Amino acid sequence: KLFLGAEVLCPFGFRQAKGIVVGFSDKLPEGLSEKKLKDIYSLVYNCPAYDFEKLFFIVKKSSQKWYSPDGLYYGLFYENSYREDRDFKQYLPDDLYTEIDKSLLLKIEKCGQKVLFRGNFDFQVCAQLSIKQAVNGGQTLFLTADYLTAMAVYRNLSAKISPEFCALFHGSLPSKKKKEIFAGVLSRRIKFIVGPKSALFLPYAQSSLFIVINAESDFHFQFEQRPFYNAVDMAVMLGNAFSHKIVLFSPA
Repeated sequence: KLFLGAEVLCPFGFRQAKGIVVGFSDKLPEGLSEKKLKDIYSLVYNCPAYDFEKLFFIVKKSSQKWYSPDGLYYGLFYENSYREDRDFKQYLPDDLYTEIDKSLLLKIEKCGQKVLFRGNFDFQVCAQLSIKQAVNGGQTLFLTADYLTAMAVYRNLSAKISPEFCALFHGSLPSKKKKEIFAGVLSRRIKFIVGPKSALFLPYAQSSLFIVINAESDFHFQFEQRPFYNAVDMAVMLGNAFSHKIVLFSPA
């Protein structure tokens, strides 16, 4: 059975292509002959990776805001879609989390859904905040403005946490690795994700934590090629739709 947000294999010229079901209709588009219709080959997965009703809203808003076709934004989310076929233990070591008595940590925990801090990113505080999020069953994205910052954060984080629970995600990864990370995030095995713009589009659990580093940097803008978007604005839109908590760090 097809459903909104389903991934399907379709005939596309002389090859197969993956498509996304975005609606149903009893009528053909004007000017299209029934003879030109082709059957869908198969359903790729029998469960959705995203809450499609919320994703539909995000895509429409992004398309209107940054003037790129809807399909390109759907592609950002579904490009690396995959499912894990193994069962992983959903736990973290009991001794991983240790409380830090810092005023910044208390401010973050008491803030609303979105908060901006004027000052440099504090790794120690944010690492403990993300660990607490993981202990409670949640996930954390460290959204960086560039690859080098992402690499530095990931190295520090993976020194504290088993690599099984962490991922560094960026556009230059091989396709196979991207799909492995997508599956790990979808299964909730991967709790900590670090990366620049493209890391936003993984299937995070509801009420995840997004920590945005150097939030006012121009490098958060994707204007070299379509689809255009501002990663910080996109993070906030995703936060509003999926109840994620957004913490923005920007140098004073």
